[in-house]
Amino acid sequence: MKYIQKDFFTSKDSKLFCSTKLHFVLTNRYHGVSKPPYNSLNLAYHVNDKLESARINRSYIMQKYYKNKTLLYLNQIHSNTIFAIQENKGILEASQHNLKGNITTATKHSILMQDGSQYNEILVGDGDGIICNKSDFVLMSMVADCNPILIYAKPQNVFAVLHAGRQGVCSKILTHALMLFIHDYNVKMQDICIFIGTSIRKCCYEIDNNLAFQLMQEFGEKYIACENERYKLDMIGLLCDEILSFGIELSQVEISPSCSCCDESYFSYRREKITGRFALFASLCDEV
Repeated sequence: MKYIQKDFFTSKDSKLFCSTKLHFVLTNRYHGVSKPPYNSLNLAYHVNDKLESARINRSYIMQKYYKNKTLLYLNQIHSNTIFAIQENKGILEASQHNLKGNITTATKHSILMQDGSQYNEILVGDGDGIICNKSDFVLMSMVADCNPILIYAKPQNVFAVLHAGRQGVCSKILTHALMLFIHDYNVKMQDICIFIGTSIRKCCYEIDNNLAFQLMQEFGEKYIACENERYKLDMIGLLCDEILSFGIELSQVEISPSCSCCDESYFSYRREKITGRFALFASLCDEV
């Protein structure tokens, strides 16, 4: 299969984020070294791609956009667990809701970058969201149909990156994140900006009858389309209504128009089964 390469979507291309101190990059499948079926910019270690290839791919992003910063990522488990990152006397702490624990040096790795310098990356733990207000760190969410979500509050300069597949959306990981913004960082909802990256959309997300009926009972029929006795789920619709329930206007939300299953520029588990992961990276910067 021949792919037509296209550039990454970054905060500089975003109407909402271009004038903020939050920089993000939404990658695609291009500009990497991984071989098929992970070609070419696979950013995940868990998909049976060569580890060295995935490391080189990560280093490409870190070198191009986030030199001298530490990458934080998760063992994503389709949950609503979110880690809040704090630094206390040089020790990095991750609070999992109200359960605190230090990140040990055993989970910290130094990766050689292509220009000979190094960056650090830390596997924070098992979960699907990280919230942070430190400019030293880059947060990453890896996806191949799930929703990569970025939340940012400009006055408090705090941001979160979420991994939200069907299970994460239905268990309201976005609500959990917004509640953390409100209660732990004193954020007002009118100060929130949200970006939802490329993900599988209702045109392609077919689900079985039992799951469709279960979701109809839990969330209502408006998020399930039935065509020729086939049911399709609208995760974006669920997320938008969840956002609106907090009093956040849709003018504060930017949504990638691309469906990961339709657009072959992106990895898609639904389309390919054995495939890589693209990612949303985000970090605070000192200047707009």
